[in-house]
Amino acid sequence: MKKKDTIFQETILIEIDPEHVKKFYYFIIEEKKKHTHLNEFEKGKIPISYIREYFYEKIKIFISEFFFYMEAQKKIIKKFNKKGLTLPININPNIFLDLETFELKYSISDFFNKITKENFENKKIKLPLRKKYKDLDKQAISFVKKENENFLKFENKINYEDWIQIEVFLCDDNEKLILNEISTLLWIKISSQKYDLEIANIFLNKKINDIFFSKALFLQNYFSASQFIKCNFKIIIKEHVSSLFFNFKCFSKFFNIKKESDLYNKIIEVFSFKNDISLKREICQISFKKLFENYKISFSKNLFNQYKLEISKNLKINPDYLIFQGNKNFNENLKIFINQKIMEIVLIDYLSNKKFIKTEINDFYFFFNILQRNRLKDFLYFDLFEIKNEKKAIPISHEIIEKLIIREKTLQSNIKILEKN
Repeated sequence: MKKKDTIFQETILIEIDPEHVKKFYYFIIEEKKKHTHLNEFEKGKIPISYIREYFYEKIKIFISEFFFYMEAQKKIIKKFNKKGLTLPININPNIFLDLETFELKYSISDFFNKITKENFENKKIKLPLRKKYKDLDKQAISFVKKENENFLKFENKINYEDWIQIEVFLCDDNEKLILNEISTLLWIKISSQKYDLEIANIFLNKKINDIFFSKALFLQNYFSASQFIKCNFKIIIKEHVSSLFFNFKCFSKFFNIKKESDLYNKIIEVFSFKNDISLKREICQISFKKLFENYKISFSKNLFNQYKLEISKNLKINPDYLIFQGNKNFNENLKIFINQKIMEIVLIDYLSNKKFIKTEINDFYFFFNILQRNRLKDFLYFDLFEIKNEKKAIPISHEIIEKLIIREKTLQSNIKILEKN
C-alpha cells in the first residue's frame, strides 16, 4: 500500500478585530490620562495627543500583550489542535500592530511536523499484568474508602489547594464591560503559600457562579508584564475541583470503568512498581513502542530546543543530576531522551486530530484530581511543562489544560485499540 505523508510547515495567523483594538486603545488612553501626573500638566488634564505621543511604544506593548492573553493565545492553540500540530512550550508569536488602522496580527511560522504512516496494520500488544499481591489490593481498597469518607466532609466552598476555573472580562471602574464579546477562561490553584495570599484571600469560601470585580495583581501580571494601566476585571467562578476528596465518578468515566473490582485494579496500576517504574507507565511505554513501528516522525529544531531547555531544567533539580552529568555519554543520552519525548507528543497530537478527541468537564475534574494526589501522578503520562511554576500560583489558559487532557485521552484510546486488535 502506498505510504501517506502528512507534512505541516506553514504560518498560523490570528487577526484581532480592529474595532476591538480601537475600543481598547481609546479606553487605555483615557485611563492613563486620569491617573497620570506630569510636571507640565495637572493630574487628569494631560491632552490625549500628548498621551498618544509620549507613551506610544508602551501603548503598543500593552495592547499586544493584553489581546494575546485575552484572545489570541486560545485561538493559536485551537488552530494547532485542529491541524494536529504540536504547540511549542512557549508561544512567542511575531506581532504586527498599526495604531493608525488598529490592525493587530499574531503569527507563528518556525515549526513543522512530518508524520509518515509506515504500517497500516495495528497488531495486538500483550500488556504486562498487575502483581497479585494482597497488600496492593488492601492499599487500593483503603485508598477508595478514605477518599469516599472525605467526600462526606465536603462543603461546597473553595478552600486551600483547590483548583478553580474563572471567566474573566475587562471592565472600567464603574464595572461596565469594555469588550462585551471577549472573555477568557483560566484555571488557578488556591495555594496556601504566603506569597499567594492575595489569590487565596480573593477566592476562599466563594463558590461556583459567584460574580465579583477585582484589580488583583495576579491578573494584572497575567495580562501584561508592562502594566501600562491597572485594569478592573469582572470574574465569574465557573468550576471548582476540591482537594478534599478524589472524584471516583470522573475517574471511572475517564477509564470507562463499570465494576468496583476494575476500579481497584486500575488504581493498582500506579501502586504497583517494578524497577522504579509503575505498571501504568510500563503499559504506556509498551504502547508507544508499538505505535512507533507504524509511524515515522520528524519535527522542527525549534521544538527540540524548547524541550531541551525544559527537560534540562528539570534534570538539574534532580538529586542525582551530578551523577547523570558525570556519565561520559550524558549529552548523547540526553539527546536520545529528548527526541523520544518529542516524538511521543508529536505522534499523540497528530492522532488526537485524526480521532477527533474531545473533552468534557468530567475530564478536567479527573485531571486536577490526579494533580492533587501525588501517589496517582502516573495516571498522567506526559510531562506538565506548560503548567509548572516553582514559586507563585499563576493562572493557566483553559486551552492549555485542554490540550494536555486531550493528549492523555488519546493515549488511553490507543492503548485500548492495541489491546483489542
